[in-house]
Amino acid sequence: METKTVFKPLQGQDEYTRYFNHLCSVFENMLELFKVRADKKDTRHHESVVMSDFLSKMLYTTEALRRKYTYNPSHTLKIDLSDSGLPSFFNVNNLTTDLLNREKRLEELPTMQALKQELLDFMFKYKTEPNELLRRASEGSYYKMLDQDKLLLTFTPGSLRKMKKEKKRFRTYTFSWACYDFATNRPYIHIMMFDQDTASIPLEEHRFNYTQFLETVRAEGSRAPGIGILALGMDGSLKDIHPKIIKRICVGPICSKHFSEEPEKLCSLLTRNGENEDDFILLFDEDVILSRDQTVSKSVFSFGQVRETFYIPEADTECYDRKASKIHKHMLVPHRVLQHMDFKGDFREYSDHEIITYDKEGGIYVN
Repeated sequence: METKTVFKPLQGQDEYTRYFNHLCSVFENMLELFKVRADKKDTRHHESVVMSDFLSKMLYTTEALRRKYTYNPSHTLKIDLSDSGLPSFFNVNNLTTDLLNREKRLEELPTMQALKQELLDFMFKYKTEPNELLRRASEGSYYKMLDQDKLLLTFTPGSLRKMKKEKKRFRTYTFSWACYDFATNRPYIHIMMFDQDTASIPLEEHRFNYTQFLETVRAEGSRAPGIGILALGMDGSLKDIHPKIIKRICVGPICSKHFSEEPEKLCSLLTRNGENEDDFILLFDEDVILSRDQTVSKSVFSFGQVRETFYIPEADTECYDRKASKIHKHMLVPHRVLQHMDFKGDFREYSDHEIITYDKEGGIYVN
């Protein structure tokens, strides 16, 4: 039986301030982790650079949401307490609508210089904060900062990267993108390595086939089904594109004292042993799907098309359920809280996680 998602609407400027500071802390710590990995220049360097880029976008998006909601009582931010500890899909999706209306709305709002003068005059006269003027100033600041290239939206394309060696029959690329999933209210960051037939126009020329490729990625990759289902969709949509590896990193859930209820065991642990009010535990998984072979389709609808055969180990129940070749799990946890976790006892379900700790000074440590 599926549990119903529980949403909490934030109320009052103090709660908004606390929540957005909390989110910034989570993403800053995660960003620091991937920056450390990127500096190592090892096989995970490109992945770490991609993650750092999208996490920077998440931080920018968090600041945009802060400016949109903190001073405007007519808008309400809802947090998913059950699945993510993050804003609802609809709150993030509204950023896209606001982007479309950006120029029109900025023309309607007074200039920041005029608002600053009104603010000063009001405070000098009434000796109190002018809430309506603060709302308009915040709204103007919000619309000014909206920039599609800096935000993480419900679908955000990343970078196309061509591998150095081109073979006779195909050329190899990686492409990254992110989506904010409707079902889980979590961001998912993808990196796909794929081959393109050399008979086709190279994607880096950004011709019509690159547009088709982007449209396909958007259509198949704007949500988060089992990663094997995503791979099959990509493989079947474009005849000259052959996915070889797709890695998807799910950011969340975030466990905290005030802005989440699940996983209940981790939230209770934080309440009992967290040193600071803003302590958090972040879980993030990497699902990987690998192509192990190619076959020629005999289907009536795709006869003669080369199709990938993706490896899913049937003996691994979790991989089979999630349609993945491999799953890697990670936990970012305060060092002090980790000392109270018994991975052979009450917390054995997390014994397969890579444990990463952080301290209040911003240090990141991989155990």
